[in-house]
Amino acid sequence: MTTDQIGTPRPQGSACDIGAIEVKSLSTTNGTIDSGSYVLTADITLTGTLHITQGVVSIEGNGFAIDGNNTHRLFLVTNNAVLNLNQVTLRNGNGYGGSAILNFGQANVLNSLILNNNATYNGGAISNERGSMLFIGNTTISGNTAGSSGGAIYNRGGIFTVNSTFSNNSAGNSGGAIFNNINSTFTVTNSSFSNNAATSSEGGAIFNNTKGNIEIQNSTFSGNSAVNGGAIRNRGISTLTNNTISENSATSLGGAIANTNTMSIINNIISNNTSTSGNCYNSGGAIADSGGNLEDTNTCGLSSGFNTNPLLGAFNGSYYPLQASSPAIDAAPTCAGLFADQIGTSRPQGSACDIGAIEYIN
Repeated sequence: MTTDQIGTPRPQGSACDIGAIEVKSLSTTNGTIDSGSYVLTADITLTGTLHITQGVVSIEGNGFAIDGNNTHRLFLVTNNAVLNLNQVTLRNGNGYGGSAILNFGQANVLNSLILNNNATYNGGAISNERGSMLFIGNTTISGNTAGSSGGAIYNRGGIFTVNSTFSNNSAGNSGGAIFNNINSTFTVTNSSFSNNAATSSEGGAIFNNTKGNIEIQNSTFSGNSAVNGGAIRNRGISTLTNNTISENSATSLGGAIANTNTMSIINNIISNNTSTSGNCYNSGGAIADSGGNLEDTNTCGLSSGFNTNPLLGAFNGSYYPLQASSPAIDAAPTCAGLFADQIGTSRPQGSACDIGAIEYIN
């Protein structure tokens, strides 16, 4: 056979590769990367943006880095193109927006690090544009900055994130980690948001704009900060299931949550967040208590479970464990379709599922 499954000529080296796909060497010059599978064998410092314009480009990083030298955007993915990244470090990208990845097509990022990218406008690391899809799994996104919104990610398409960490990202305007724009969707599962900041506006970790839709489950928010909505600012539609939101802060309203539209919450712990309004601020919208929520004060409009200390352990950088006497243990009215917690522990461990992101193990 003279070509592989996707048309790459065989061989690319001294002999043909085993299997359906032939592995090629990745060009580091500015321009278009041809469809194919590539393996990194050393760190790469770019002299210009890598363009993915057609077909599927898959890069196996083996832990090596693609570095923008604080000068260049790393990847531009056009519509109808697909970029797959595994075990790659994307760092030091610089651009107007989406300094690691500007995505108009489909991008899948697994088992990777996205670090210290900077955008002068939106999307410090990634800008996910209209009609585009982004999947992030088992990836750490940290230390990215945006001059305007979405310190880590600015979204105008669809995003699904699982088992990932967002930390120490910042935006000059809104959405310290994530800005989810109008008519966009963002789903996050089993993830952690810590020490992200919207320095002059709203949504320390996540800002959900009008007509945006976010679903967050089995995730932890800690140490995030903003003017309003220390962890989450919601102007659209939000559903929160089995999350722990603690020790976030707002200089004005909603230490944990500032809501002005539609939010449904079930099995969440909301405690020890600080602002002029306490844990929550709700105006012109509705925080619908679907049951199983605990709040240490009474600012979120819960029908029950307010003024209850959840007895959390110390934050370990990813989550808050429950203390042995926590009222969250075996207290959820339903498992809400979740059969494992943020770190993969099966639910329930006792007679019923626990409230919050973490299941207690006796």
